[in-house]
Amino acid sequence: MSRYEVRKSSFGSLDAYELTDSVAGIQAVVVPAVGSNMIALRVGSNTRILYEPPTVNDLLETPTAFGFPVLMPPNRIAFARFEVDGRTYVFPKNHGDHHIHGLVHNVEWKVSKQLASDSEGAVLETTVRSLDHKAIREVYPQDFTLTMQYVIKDGEIIVSTSCENSSDDRLPFGIGFHPYFSTPMTPASTKESCFVRLRAQERWVLTNCLPTEEIVEPVGGHDLREFTPVSSLKLDDLYGRVTDRAAVVEDRGSGLRLTIQVDEAYPFWVVWTGKTPDAPFICLEPYTCVTNAFNLKMCPCCTGAKFIEKGDIFRGSIRLTLGTV
Repeated sequence: MSRYEVRKSSFGSLDAYELTDSVAGIQAVVVPAVGSNMIALRVGSNTRILYEPPTVNDLLETPTAFGFPVLMPPNRIAFARFEVDGRTYVFPKNHGDHHIHGLVHNVEWKVSKQLASDSEGAVLETTVRSLDHKAIREVYPQDFTLTMQYVIKDGEIIVSTSCENSSDDRLPFGIGFHPYFSTPMTPASTKESCFVRLRAQERWVLTNCLPTEEIVEPVGGHDLREFTPVSSLKLDDLYGRVTDRAAVVEDRGSGLRLTIQVDEAYPFWVVWTGKTPDAPFICLEPYTCVTNAFNLKMCPCCTGAKFIEKGDIFRGSIRLTLGTV
C-alpha cells in the first residue's frame, strides 16, 4: 500500500481534495471551486503551515484572505487597465480606482488529474480555461488554459503552474501567489518566536502599493536579508534580486523551519504582514512580474512583464520544505 493518498472530501458545501503522505504526516487540502486554493497544509495534529479559513463562508466572501490563493495577474493594476499591442485590457475596478488580485482566484477550476503512487507521490491537477469564464474572457480575448499541480512527495510540497496560449495573439502574462504562512505554526509557540528571511538585494519604492519605477537597497525595517522577528515588521513591500530564490520562516518556539524555494520563473516577492500587528500570518508572495508591470515604462527585463506566444507554455514551480531549527 502506498504512503500517498488523494481523496475527495468536503469543505462545508464545497468539494475538497485531500493529499496525504502518511509517512511524513503531511496533509494538503485543495478547493477547486474557489480558485483552486490550497486552503490547508498540515503536519501531524498540531502544525498548521497555512492560515486556514474558519468556515466555507469566510472563504467564499474573501477568497484571497486564506490559504494559497492564485493571482493572475498578481497584485494591482493601476486604474484597472493596461495597453499592449494596440489593445486595451480593461479589468473590473474592485479596489477603488484600481484592480487587485486578478481573475482566477474566485472562479471554479476543474480537476484534470488525481493519482497517488510511490513513484509520483500524491498528485492533484486542476485547470481553468479562459473561454469557459465570462469574467476572464471579457478581459482577455485569447484562449488560454492555466493549470495548477499540487504534489506531495518525500515530505515536500511542490506547487507547479503552467499556462498554454492556444490563440493566434500573444498573451500578456503574469502570475503570482498570496500564501498566508502561519505565525506561529503550532499552539505551543507565539508570533514573537517567529522569524523571516528573504535575501533580497532590491526593494521597489511604492506609492499606494504601486511601483514608482525607483529601486533601492533594502535598509532598516525593510531589510530581511538576516532573520528578523515577524512581530517587529509592518510591511507591504515589493522585492527583487533574491540571491537564493528562497524565503525562510523559522518558528523557533515550535522548532520548525519552512523554506519556500522558487525557480527562475518567480524573480519577485511581495511581503505583507497583515492589517494589524497581531495578524497570525506573514504573506511571502512569489511573482513572475512586479505589480502593475504592463503599465510601467521600464524594460520588461526589469519588470518581468512577459508574453506567451501562440502555442507556447509558461511553466513555474514552488517547493515547500519543512525542517527543524
